[in-house]
Amino acid sequence: MFGAADEKALLARDFRTLMPPDEAKRATAFFESLFVSGEPLHGVEHQMYRGDGSVFWVSVSVALLRDSRGSPAGVVTNIADISEQKRMQEQLITSDRMASMGMLAAGVAHEINNPLAAVMGNLDLAAEAVAKRAETLGLAAEFSEVLEELHDAREATGRIRNIVRDLKIFSRSGDDEKKDVVDVERVMESTLRMAWTEIRHRARLVKNYGKTPLCEANESRLGQVFLNLVVNAVQAIAEGSAEKNEIRITTSTDETGHVIVEIADTGDGMTKDVLDRLFTPFFTTKPRGVGTGLGLTICQRIVTEIGGSIDVKSLVGKGTAFLISLPPARPGLSEDKQPVSPRIVAANRR
Repeated sequence: MFGAADEKALLARDFRTLMPPDEAKRATAFFESLFVSGEPLHGVEHQMYRGDGSVFWVSVSVALLRDSRGSPAGVVTNIADISEQKRMQEQLITSDRMASMGMLAAGVAHEINNPLAAVMGNLDLAAEAVAKRAETLGLAAEFSEVLEELHDAREATGRIRNIVRDLKIFSRSGDDEKKDVVDVERVMESTLRMAWTEIRHRARLVKNYGKTPLCEANESRLGQVFLNLVVNAVQAIAEGSAEKNEIRITTSTDETGHVIVEIADTGDGMTKDVLDRLFTPFFTTKPRGVGTGLGLTICQRIVTEIGGSIDVKSLVGKGTAFLISLPPARPGLSEDKQPVSPRIVAANRR
């Protein structure tokens, strides 16, 4: 736990050197109070140093030892590593906070929808009326600037509508387990809009959408998977070289009819040791406070529950690619919806 070469090496150290300075002061005060009151201390949480210098959480219980005359003769201390419990607590707090934010976002999206629809409808009517009036008066050139401004306003409201739709996709709470017919390209486009601010500072975005069938899945959960993998791809690339790096999104259909979604980056890549533990709960290579180590575990569970699979391939210094295989929707479920037509888009801006 402390990285000492042997028992003697650890016994020779002042316990305060095993803690950050502020924690050492607090622990000293606890020991002093123990000798004054004689009351044992149970489950006091501290941060301590591991052998590699990293900080971890422990639970400390201390009791006073007395000699035959009842005088203090020493202490007995139990130290338990509670790092995993602390990480679980942090994840629960984060999940609760995200659930609250999701409910808020869903409510805001709902409230925006109605007035937004009215604005869009009125802009369409205004543009149509101006165009007809210009044609009647023979003043098309004079009215062209007004029409252009109306069209720009209509396009801006369309972007707001997309944002509202994206919020609804990523904030559903009551339909978490409900499955429906899902267009993976539509979900991916929503994901990329959500992550675009992060992407554009680190890499060029290349999209290669092939012809794919619709899937039977939960749209919100699938969006959660895509967003987690895209954000991971972004974080694997250092800022400052956006033109030299790339995040590539590819969709296709394999010989079994499954939809294949590939999210690849040109980041640092991963070693075999990291790859072997990648889907292990609480395993993370990110700094403390940046990741909980549960994101990929949750992604794997979501994909597996809908009958799919998720694989990864990576080379150190070359980059990483996640491949998600999703089963097509059952016959009859997608009769009223058509798969998207294939197209290839390459861009470094949206």
